[in-house]
Amino acid sequence: MDQELITIFDKSMTLHDAINFIYNNLQELLNNCHSGTRHIIMLHDDDSAFKTSHELSNNILDFTFDLKLLLTELDKVLKKIPFKAEDNSEKDWLKAFLEDRKNKRKNRNGEDFK
Repeated sequence: MDQELITIFDKSMTLHDAINFIYNNLQELLNNCHSGTRHIIMLHDDDSAFKTSHELSNNILDFTFDLKLLLTELDKVLKKIPFKAEDNSEKDWLKAFLEDRKNKRKNRNGEDFK
């Protein structure tokens, strides 16, 4: 399975490389969002803080935009990873499983976040 190729951001790579690329960048962007937000909170209320807060805030908005792009690519990668159904029993199970997931997903609202 590792040698199967997938294209993300117009680059062809193995699933293994795609997973590494996406998660490394997700982690870096999340860290940047976190540290940028902390930086804004720690700003002192002086003349330069106003402009700096807007610059940092806009950087964080750019990071969150990029996070959304990466998560979209991650969806493509995750759809390639599971094994394929090999017989009718597995196909029937998969159909029921996916329908159940679709129904459960309709009600997701973040209540499980910690």
